[in-house]
Amino acid sequence: MARNLEFRKIQVTGGNTYVVSLPKKWINEINIKPNQQVAIIPQPDKTLLIVPYGERKAREDIEITIDSTNIAKTEDLITEFMGYYIMGYDIIKVRIEENSDRQALKNFIHDRLIGTEIINETPQQIITRCLVSVTSVSLDQIISRMHILTLILIEGFIELLEKNDFTKAKDLISTDEEIDRFYLYLVRQIKLLLSNRLFLEEVGLESLHDAFAYRETAKCLERSADHAVKILSILSVINVPLSKKHVENLILGGKIAREVQSNGIKAFYKHVSSLLSKCIEETKKLQHLEEETIDNLISLGVKPPNITLLAFVAESIQRIAEYGVDIAYIGKRRSMKVIP
Repeated sequence: MARNLEFRKIQVTGGNTYVVSLPKKWINEINIKPNQQVAIIPQPDKTLLIVPYGERKAREDIEITIDSTNIAKTEDLITEFMGYYIMGYDIIKVRIEENSDRQALKNFIHDRLIGTEIINETPQQIITRCLVSVTSVSLDQIISRMHILTLILIEGFIELLEKNDFTKAKDLISTDEEIDRFYLYLVRQIKLLLSNRLFLEEVGLESLHDAFAYRETAKCLERSADHAVKILSILSVINVPLSKKHVENLILGGKIAREVQSNGIKAFYKHVSSLLSKCIEETKKLQHLEEETIDNLISLGVKPPNITLLAFVAESIQRIAEYGVDIAYIGKRRSMKVIP
Protein backbone atom coordinates (compact mmCIF):
# COMPACT_ATOMS: atom_id res chain seq x y z
CA MET A 1 0.00 0.00 0.00
CA ALA A 2 2.81 2.44 0.87
CA ARG A 3 4.24 2.43 -2.65
CA ASN A 4 0.93 3.80 -4.00
CA LEU A 5 0.85 6.64 -1.50
CA GLU A 6 1.33 10.07 -3.05
CA PHE A 7 1.24 13.52 -1.48
CA ARG A 8 -0.14 16.55 -3.32
CA LYS A 9 -0.15 20.19 -2.29
CA ILE A 10 -3.43 22.05 -1.99
CA GLN A 11 -3.40 25.17 -4.12
CA VAL A 12 -5.74 28.15 -4.08
CA THR A 13 -6.97 29.79 -7.29
CA GLY A 14 -9.05 32.93 -7.47
CA GLY A 15 -8.84 33.30 -3.72
CA ASN A 16 -11.73 30.91 -2.97
CA THR A 17 -11.18 27.70 -4.95
CA TYR A 18 -8.99 24.92 -3.57
CA VAL A 19 -7.35 22.69 -6.20
CA VAL A 20 -5.37 19.44 -6.00
CA SER A 21 -3.88 17.65 -9.00
CA LEU A 22 -4.72 14.00 -9.75
CA PRO A 23 -2.04 11.36 -10.42
CA LYS A 24 -1.32 11.01 -14.13
CA LYS A 25 -0.98 7.22 -13.86
CA TRP A 26 -4.51 6.96 -12.44
CA ILE A 27 -5.89 9.27 -15.12
CA ASN A 28 -4.36 7.12 -17.86
CA GLU A 29 -5.52 3.84 -16.33
CA ILE A 30 -9.16 4.85 -16.27
CA ASN A 31 -8.88 6.89 -19.47
CA ILE A 32 -10.31 10.18 -18.24
CA LYS A 33 -10.28 12.92 -20.88
CA PRO A 34 -10.14 16.71 -20.39
CA ASN A 35 -13.51 18.24 -19.44
CA GLN A 36 -14.85 14.89 -18.23
CA GLN A 37 -16.26 14.83 -14.72
CA VAL A 38 -15.42 12.87 -11.59
CA ALA A 39 -17.76 12.42 -8.65
CA ILE A 40 -16.41 13.61 -5.29
CA ILE A 41 -18.14 11.86 -2.41
CA PRO A 42 -17.48 12.91 1.23
CA GLN A 43 -16.98 9.89 3.50
CA PRO A 44 -17.96 9.51 7.18
CA ASP A 45 -14.25 9.35 8.14
CA LYS A 46 -13.77 12.85 6.61
CA THR A 47 -11.94 11.52 3.54
CA LEU A 48 -13.05 12.11 -0.05
CA LEU A 49 -13.84 9.39 -2.55
CA ILE A 50 -13.10 10.33 -6.18
CA VAL A 51 -14.95 8.23 -8.72
CA PRO A 52 -15.06 8.49 -12.55
CA TYR A 53 -18.47 9.87 -13.43
CA GLY A 54 -19.77 12.20 -16.13
CA GLU A 55 -19.68 10.52 -19.54
CA ARG A 56 -18.84 7.09 -18.20
CA LYS A 57 -19.92 4.15 -20.31
CA ALA A 58 -22.79 1.98 -19.17
CA ARG A 59 -21.64 -1.08 -17.27
CA GLU A 60 -21.05 -3.91 -19.70
CA ASP A 61 -22.41 -7.36 -18.97
CA ILE A 62 -19.95 -9.65 -17.26
CA GLU A 63 -20.18 -13.29 -18.24
CA ILE A 64 -18.55 -16.58 -17.29
CA THR A 65 -18.75 -20.14 -18.60
CA ILE A 66 -18.85 -23.19 -16.32
CA ASP A 67 -17.82 -26.54 -17.79
CA SER A 68 -19.77 -29.12 -15.76
CA THR A 69 -17.88 -32.01 -17.36
CA ASN A 70 -15.00 -31.10 -15.03
CA ILE A 71 -17.22 -31.12 -11.93
CA ALA A 72 -17.84 -34.48 -10.29
CA LYS A 73 -20.88 -33.76 -8.10
CA THR A 74 -24.15 -31.97 -8.82
CA GLU A 75 -23.85 -30.18 -5.47
CA ASP A 76 -20.46 -28.79 -6.50
CA LEU A 77 -21.91 -27.51 -9.79
CA ILE A 78 -24.69 -25.71 -7.93
CA THR A 79 -22.19 -24.26 -5.44
CA GLU A 80 -20.00 -22.93 -8.26
CA PHE A 81 -23.00 -21.43 -10.05
CA MET A 82 -24.16 -19.78 -6.82
CA GLY A 83 -20.67 -18.36 -6.29
CA TYR A 84 -20.67 -16.62 -9.67
CA TYR A 85 -24.21 -15.34 -9.04
CA ILE A 86 -23.10 -13.80 -5.73
CA MET A 87 -19.98 -12.34 -7.34
CA GLY A 88 -22.23 -10.32 -9.63
CA TYR A 89 -21.91 -12.05 -13.01
CA ASP A 90 -24.73 -11.03 -15.36
CA ILE A 91 -24.56 -13.96 -17.78
CA ILE A 92 -23.60 -17.45 -16.63
CA LYS A 93 -23.24 -20.15 -19.28
CA VAL A 94 -23.09 -23.78 -18.23
CA ARG A 95 -21.81 -26.53 -20.50
CA ILE A 96 -23.90 -29.46 -19.36
CA GLU A 97 -24.91 -32.87 -20.70
CA GLU A 98 -26.06 -34.95 -17.72
CA ASN A 99 -29.85 -34.70 -17.44
CA SER A 100 -29.76 -35.09 -13.65
CA ASP A 101 -27.34 -32.16 -13.31
CA ARG A 102 -29.41 -30.12 -15.72
CA GLN A 103 -32.67 -30.56 -13.84
CA ALA A 104 -31.07 -29.99 -10.44
CA LEU A 105 -29.46 -26.77 -11.65
CA LYS A 106 -32.69 -25.53 -13.24
CA ASN A 107 -34.59 -26.24 -10.02
CA PHE A 108 -31.97 -24.35 -8.00
CA ILE A 109 -32.14 -21.32 -10.31
CA HIS A 110 -35.93 -21.30 -10.20
CA ASP A 111 -36.30 -21.89 -6.45
CA ARG A 112 -33.33 -20.08 -4.90
CA LEU A 113 -32.20 -17.16 -7.09
CA ILE A 114 -34.03 -13.87 -7.53
CA GLY A 115 -33.95 -12.23 -10.94
CA THR A 116 -32.00 -14.98 -12.73
CA GLU A 117 -33.68 -16.63 -15.69
CA ILE A 118 -32.71 -19.21 -18.30
CA ILE A 119 -32.68 -17.25 -21.56
CA ASN A 120 -31.41 -20.03 -23.83
CA GLU A 121 -30.96 -23.77 -23.62
CA THR A 122 -29.55 -26.47 -25.88
CA PRO A 123 -28.75 -30.15 -25.25
CA GLN A 124 -25.18 -29.08 -24.45
CA GLN A 125 -25.64 -25.74 -22.69
CA ILE A 126 -27.76 -23.57 -20.41
CA ILE A 127 -27.46 -19.78 -20.59
CA THR A 128 -28.78 -17.69 -17.72
CA ARG A 129 -29.03 -13.96 -17.21
CA CYS A 130 -29.68 -11.83 -14.14
CA LEU A 131 -32.44 -9.42 -15.15
CA VAL A 132 -32.46 -7.11 -12.12
CA SER A 133 -30.09 -4.21 -11.53
CA VAL A 134 -28.27 -3.34 -8.33
CA THR A 135 -30.67 -0.48 -7.64
CA SER A 136 -33.95 -2.16 -8.63
CA VAL A 137 -34.69 -3.49 -5.12
CA SER A 138 -33.45 -1.58 -2.07
CA LEU A 139 -31.59 -3.24 0.78
CA ASP A 140 -34.28 -1.93 3.13
CA GLN A 141 -36.93 -3.80 1.15
CA ILE A 142 -34.92 -7.01 1.32
CA ILE A 143 -34.31 -6.73 5.07
CA SER A 144 -37.98 -5.92 5.67
CA ARG A 145 -39.13 -8.95 3.68
CA MET A 146 -36.66 -11.29 5.40
CA HIS A 147 -37.79 -9.99 8.80
CA ILE A 148 -41.48 -10.53 8.00
CA LEU A 149 -40.85 -14.06 6.74
CA THR A 150 -38.78 -14.88 9.82
CA LEU A 151 -41.61 -13.67 12.06
CA ILE A 152 -44.04 -15.87 10.10
CA LEU A 153 -41.90 -18.90 10.98
CA ILE A 154 -41.61 -17.87 14.64
CA GLU A 155 -45.33 -17.18 14.97
CA GLY A 156 -45.95 -20.46 13.18
CA PHE A 157 -44.26 -22.64 15.77
CA ILE A 158 -45.80 -20.59 18.62
CA GLU A 159 -49.28 -21.24 17.21
CA LEU A 160 -48.56 -24.97 16.83
CA LEU A 161 -47.43 -25.15 20.46
CA GLU A 162 -50.51 -23.24 21.63
CA LYS A 163 -52.83 -25.56 19.69
CA ASN A 164 -50.77 -28.62 20.65
CA ASP A 165 -51.13 -29.79 17.04
CA PHE A 166 -47.94 -30.31 15.04
CA THR A 167 -49.41 -31.86 11.90
CA LYS A 168 -48.90 -28.67 9.86
CA ALA A 169 -45.31 -28.04 10.97
CA LYS A 170 -43.81 -29.22 7.69
CA ASP A 171 -46.10 -26.93 5.67
CA LEU A 172 -44.37 -23.86 7.14
CA ILE A 173 -40.81 -24.99 6.49
CA SER A 174 -40.84 -23.98 2.80
CA THR A 175 -40.96 -20.32 3.90
CA ASP A 176 -37.26 -20.65 4.70
CA GLU A 177 -36.46 -21.11 0.99
CA GLU A 178 -37.78 -17.63 0.24
CA ILE A 179 -35.64 -16.18 3.04
CA ASP A 180 -32.59 -17.89 1.56
CA ARG A 181 -33.42 -16.40 -1.87
CA PHE A 182 -33.50 -12.89 -0.46
CA TYR A 183 -30.30 -13.47 1.49
CA LEU A 184 -28.35 -14.60 -1.59
CA TYR A 185 -29.76 -11.68 -3.55
CA LEU A 186 -28.69 -9.19 -0.88
CA VAL A 187 -25.17 -10.62 -0.79
CA ARG A 188 -24.99 -10.23 -4.57
CA GLN A 189 -26.22 -6.63 -4.37
CA ILE A 190 -23.63 -5.69 -1.77
CA LYS A 191 -20.87 -7.25 -3.89
CA LEU A 192 -21.98 -5.04 -6.78
CA LEU A 193 -22.08 -2.00 -4.49
CA LEU A 194 -18.47 -2.67 -3.55
CA SER A 195 -17.48 -2.81 -7.21
CA ASN A 196 -18.93 0.64 -7.93
CA ARG A 197 -19.07 3.02 -4.99
CA LEU A 198 -21.39 5.41 -6.84
CA PHE A 199 -24.17 2.87 -6.33
CA LEU A 200 -23.99 3.52 -2.59
CA GLU A 201 -25.41 6.99 -3.12
CA GLU A 202 -28.08 5.69 -5.50
CA VAL A 203 -29.41 3.13 -3.01
CA GLY A 204 -29.30 5.59 -0.09
CA LEU A 205 -26.31 4.23 1.84
CA GLU A 206 -23.76 6.54 3.41
CA SER A 207 -20.71 4.28 3.38
CA LEU A 208 -19.33 0.76 3.01
CA HIS A 209 -19.66 0.54 6.80
CA ASP A 210 -23.41 0.89 6.28
CA ALA A 211 -23.46 -1.75 3.52
CA PHE A 212 -21.71 -4.29 5.75
CA ALA A 213 -24.28 -3.61 8.48
CA TYR A 214 -27.03 -4.74 6.09
CA ARG A 215 -25.02 -7.84 5.23
CA GLU A 216 -24.61 -8.76 8.90
CA THR A 217 -28.27 -8.14 9.66
CA ALA A 218 -29.39 -10.30 6.75
CA LYS A 219 -27.16 -13.12 8.03
CA CYS A 220 -28.71 -12.84 11.51
CA LEU A 221 -32.20 -13.07 10.00
CA GLU A 222 -31.23 -16.02 7.82
CA ARG A 223 -29.82 -17.89 10.83
CA SER A 224 -32.84 -17.02 12.96
CA ALA A 225 -35.04 -18.53 10.26
CA ASP A 226 -32.86 -21.66 10.23
CA HIS A 227 -33.49 -22.11 13.97
CA ALA A 228 -37.22 -21.58 13.50
CA VAL A 229 -37.16 -24.28 10.82
CA LYS A 230 -35.23 -26.55 13.19
CA ILE A 231 -37.99 -26.09 15.77
CA LEU A 232 -40.70 -26.87 13.22
CA SER A 233 -38.79 -29.97 12.07
CA ILE A 234 -38.51 -31.21 15.66
CA LEU A 235 -42.19 -30.59 16.38
CA SER A 236 -43.14 -32.56 13.26
CA VAL A 237 -41.60 -35.74 14.73
CA ILE A 238 -42.87 -35.46 18.32
CA ASN A 239 -44.73 -38.75 18.73
CA VAL A 240 -46.43 -38.41 22.11
CA PRO A 241 -49.27 -36.15 23.26
CA LEU A 242 -48.07 -33.05 25.10
CA SER A 243 -50.06 -31.20 27.73
CA LYS A 244 -50.24 -27.44 28.17
CA LYS A 245 -47.79 -27.73 31.07
CA HIS A 246 -45.26 -29.44 28.77
CA VAL A 247 -45.07 -26.54 26.37
CA GLU A 248 -46.11 -23.42 28.32
CA ASN A 249 -42.49 -22.33 28.85
CA LEU A 250 -41.70 -22.92 25.17
CA ILE A 251 -44.67 -20.75 24.18
CA LEU A 252 -43.52 -17.99 26.52
CA GLY A 253 -39.95 -18.32 25.22
CA GLY A 254 -41.15 -18.12 21.62
CA LYS A 255 -43.06 -14.92 22.32
CA ILE A 256 -40.02 -13.37 23.99
CA ALA A 257 -37.82 -14.34 21.01
CA ARG A 258 -40.37 -12.82 18.63
CA GLU A 259 -40.35 -9.55 20.60
CA VAL A 260 -36.56 -9.45 20.67
CA GLN A 261 -36.40 -9.96 16.90
CA SER A 262 -38.89 -7.14 16.31
CA ASN A 263 -37.10 -4.77 18.69
CA GLY A 264 -33.78 -5.70 17.10
CA ILE A 265 -35.00 -4.55 13.69
CA LYS A 266 -36.43 -1.36 15.20
CA ALA A 267 -33.04 -0.69 16.83
CA PHE A 268 -31.30 -1.34 13.50
CA TYR A 269 -33.23 1.51 11.88
CA LYS A 270 -33.92 3.89 14.77
CA HIS A 271 -30.58 3.57 16.62
CA VAL A 272 -32.36 3.75 20.01
CA SER A 273 -30.10 2.53 22.83
CA SER A 274 -33.07 1.66 25.05
CA LEU A 275 -34.21 -0.92 22.47
CA LEU A 276 -30.82 -2.64 22.63
CA SER A 277 -31.00 -2.73 26.43
CA LYS A 278 -34.52 -4.16 26.24
CA CYS A 279 -33.38 -6.90 23.84
CA ILE A 280 -30.56 -7.87 26.18
CA GLU A 281 -32.80 -7.98 29.26
CA GLU A 282 -35.47 -10.06 27.51
CA THR A 283 -32.88 -12.55 26.25
CA LYS A 284 -31.51 -13.00 29.78
CA LYS A 285 -34.98 -14.22 30.81
CA LEU A 286 -34.70 -17.02 28.25
CA GLN A 287 -31.51 -18.40 29.82
CA HIS A 288 -33.39 -19.14 33.05
CA LEU A 289 -36.48 -20.25 31.15
CA GLU A 290 -34.51 -22.85 29.16
CA GLU A 291 -33.24 -24.52 32.35
CA GLU A 292 -36.69 -24.38 33.91
CA THR A 293 -38.24 -25.99 30.82
CA ILE A 294 -36.01 -29.05 31.05
CA ASP A 295 -36.62 -29.40 34.81
CA ASN A 296 -40.39 -29.22 34.23
CA LEU A 297 -40.30 -31.86 31.50
CA ILE A 298 -38.39 -34.24 33.76
CA SER A 299 -40.77 -33.67 36.66
CA LEU A 300 -43.77 -34.24 34.37
CA GLY A 301 -42.41 -37.64 33.35
CA VAL A 302 -41.68 -36.96 29.69
CA LYS A 303 -39.49 -39.73 28.26
CA PRO A 304 -35.81 -38.93 27.52
CA PRO A 305 -36.02 -38.93 23.68
CA ASN A 306 -38.74 -36.28 23.72
CA ILE A 307 -37.05 -34.33 26.53
CA THR A 308 -33.99 -34.09 24.31
CA LEU A 309 -36.05 -32.90 21.35
CA LEU A 310 -37.86 -30.25 23.39
CA ALA A 311 -34.58 -29.15 24.92
CA PHE A 312 -33.34 -28.52 21.37
CA VAL A 313 -36.48 -26.43 20.79
CA ALA A 314 -35.71 -24.33 23.87
CA GLU A 315 -32.10 -23.90 22.74
CA SER A 316 -33.15 -22.73 19.27
CA ILE A 317 -35.59 -20.24 20.78
CA GLN A 318 -32.67 -18.86 22.79
CA ARG A 319 -30.56 -18.57 19.63
CA ILE A 320 -33.33 -16.69 17.78
CA ALA A 321 -33.43 -14.12 20.57
CA GLU A 322 -29.62 -13.82 20.59
CA TYR A 323 -29.63 -13.04 16.88
CA GLY A 324 -32.21 -10.34 17.61
CA VAL A 325 -29.76 -8.85 20.11
CA ASP A 326 -27.00 -9.03 17.48
CA ILE A 327 -29.19 -7.04 15.06
CA ALA A 328 -29.75 -4.39 17.74
CA TYR A 329 -25.98 -4.20 18.30
CA ILE A 330 -25.47 -3.71 14.57
CA GLY A 331 -27.95 -0.84 14.71
CA LYS A 332 -25.99 0.66 17.59
CA ARG A 333 -22.75 0.45 15.60
CA ARG A 334 -24.44 2.13 12.63
CA SER A 335 -25.17 5.15 14.80
CA MET A 336 -21.55 5.53 15.89
CA LYS A 337 -19.23 7.88 14.03
CA VAL A 338 -16.40 6.29 12.08
CA ILE A 339 -13.01 7.06 13.61
CA PRO A 340 -11.29 9.59 11.31
